[in-house]
Amino acid sequence: MLLELSPTDVTNIRFVLSPWEETVTAVRAIAKPPGLHRPWAERARARLRESPDAARHWNLLRAFIVPGGYIADALIPTPEREETIEQAAERVRRQDRALWREDLELLRGYADRPATAAQLDVFEEDVAVGAERLVEAVEWVWRLTVEPHWHRIRGLEVGDIEHRLALLARGGVDEMLRTLHPDVRRETGGLWIDKKDCIRWAGSEGMGLTLIPSVFAWPGTLVLNRPPYVPTLVYAPRGIGALWLDDEPQDVPEPLSTLIGGTRAAVLRQLDLPMTTTQIARHLNIARASASDHLKVLTCSDLVSAHRRGREVFYRRTELGGSLAGCVDPGAVHARDERTA
Repeated sequence: MLLELSPTDVTNIRFVLSPWEETVTAVRAIAKPPGLHRPWAERARARLRESPDAARHWNLLRAFIVPGGYIADALIPTPEREETIEQAAERVRRQDRALWREDLELLRGYADRPATAAQLDVFEEDVAVGAERLVEAVEWVWRLTVEPHWHRIRGLEVGDIEHRLALLARGGVDEMLRTLHPDVRRETGGLWIDKKDCIRWAGSEGMGLTLIPSVFAWPGTLVLNRPPYVPTLVYAPRGIGALWLDDEPQDVPEPLSTLIGGTRAAVLRQLDLPMTTTQIARHLNIARASASDHLKVLTCSDLVSAHRRGREVFYRRTELGGSLAGCVDPGAVHARDERTA
């Protein structure tokens, strides 16, 4: 899809940090974790299972946050500035009921279980009560799984914004935008975003563009391009591949890192989508030569394959590499919770 940007929009680009957006995307990462986040997701899932509110909150969240699919726009309205979880929750509570009902119409297309459809029906019966329950569920995920790591996540995102502002100062808007994500490229008239098809709504010219770094958006991007919201692009910050390297207990080494080394394991997990050596280096915040050396070893071991596109070489994890990295879908938080939704 082309996210159209007028000259006025380009002058109104801004970065925002959002713990609320991070928490909503964390729900998708817990339900269907990419290899990069799997160690964290397994621990997060265990903490949620232990909660007496697990079934009530999780099933509601899964109805409004579809792994690999649609997220209710009314649940993630574009923030104007960095805000607390409490401030974001209050904005969600105030969302127009008409917006919620439009979301419900779309979400029913993803409701593959009767229990999910029932959740949406109950929500529509009393939108105000339903929105309050949904806010409580997001706050529950925040407290148990995201808040304990927020200082590290926020530090990574602040560093990414500082890096992009430096690019802006050095090479202008085009250089800053073209390095956001492998699926995003600068084109005449705006940003082309691969694997997106937002044709239901169009943004309003002159509203600008809000960029939100989010570690749990990896490996894709999220786009909000629907009035009355400011057009928003959520992307993964650089250095994300090293986020969880020091997160394992010292007496319980992470098996993959023990086997092939921490940085090489991070490179392997990073390849949820094809990336160049330069892109790998940026996301892991390592030297390009170091990234190249690790990719050569992984390629020779048949864990990664290389494919040339024009003058660029893209690396993709092989089936063997995915198996070693544990890149499988572990399922939802708790099978019993899903059945009793």
